[in-house]
Amino acid sequence: MRMYVRAMAELGSGPSNSTEVADVLGISVKQAAPIRKEIIGKGITYSPERGLIAFTVPKFDEYVRRAVSELINK
Repeated sequence: MRMYVRAMAELGSGPSNSTEVADVLGISVKQAAPIRKEIIGKGITYSPERGLIAFTVPKFDEYVRRAVSELINK
């Protein structure tokens, strides 16, 4: 789940295309679907329209890029 959110952050602040997020992760959209559903259920993201996913909190992408990169580098 953390890597999916990180991939979204890499794509920027606006809504991300679900296919592009899966491509960043190197997995299929079908493999990414359960992760996407989980983070929507947790309220971290929402789907503004079919095929798109966006963060619920403004500038959350900036926070994730800082916080998750630190976790990956440790």
